[in-house]
Amino acid sequence: MSATFWRGCAGFFLVAALTLGATGCGPSYVKPKGKITLDGQPLKISEKGILQVTFYKEDDKEGKNPFATTVDRDGSFEVTGEKSKGLPKGKYRIAVEIHDPYKDEKTGRMGPDLLKGKYTKEKTPLVKDISGNDELTLDVSAK
Repeated sequence: MSATFWRGCAGFFLVAALTLGATGCGPSYVKPKGKITLDGQPLKISEKGILQVTFYKEDDKEGKNPFATTVDRDGSFEVTGEKSKGLPKGKYRIAVEIHDPYKDEKTGRMGPDLLKGKYTKEKTPLVKDISGNDELTLDVSAK
């Protein structure tokens, strides 16, 4: 076999190795989902209410890089993250707020958080290690 053939094969295998190696680089993204319960019971929010669930990397103390979720009135959620990629595996603080009603009709301002601010990004005790497409049940308390 000619030297040109072997050079072509070597080039092919080099490109293949670099391509396969590059796919393993960077964080692995997952899309955990779950349900918020209130004092151990299924969550019920009125048509005028809103549930907010936000994930923050545990070391993001200032909460500058939130990972968004999609939520339903029954408390179910899925982490969509930036560009719908989910979030990288790791440890997360989870902030939860329930505003029902969402807006105070008299003042036009956001209604009070039914959880009394106990689960904001600064105060939340909810910390989870996310290692895959986990199914989470997060119980919060209004007491």
